Amino acid sequence: MITVQWATEQFQFEYGVAISIQKEYNRMEDGSILSERHIISIKGNLIASGSNAEDRYANLILQTQDAVSKVNGGATRESTLQDGPLTVSGASNLLEYESVRLVSISVGDPSEDTAGIHTQEISLSFETFHTPSDPPSIVTGK
Repeated sequence: MITVQWATEQFQFEYGVAISIQKEYNRMEDGSILSERHIISIKGNLIASGSNAEDRYANLILQTQDAVSKVNGGATRESTLQDGPLTVSGASNLLEYESVRLVSISVGDPSEDTAGIHTQEISLSFETFHTPSDPPSIVTGK
């Protein structure tokens, strides 16, 4: 299980997790580096819980709505522009950024063949900026 915590919100993805980090440099005309921009993308599946198929589906819808509303902070653009710490943990690996900004959240269409397990794909995208004198705080392998 992979746990993603941003600011005060937490998501737990049991399987199907993909994490990517892109790094871009903002440079001056002479080539010197002004800052680094890191884009962290996390994609995973929420799994429904319940005693029967109807309960699992209803719980999955509520869980997805709860995740989106928590991240959107009441669906205001200002709330998504707030910075907060990001921690991704699972098994023996740990990734930490001290301050990131949530850029987007998207919810994919559920698959038609769930084999009795209802899942919902969610993608989160974050960004952070750092100067050469203030590198990002990334811890791996804890």
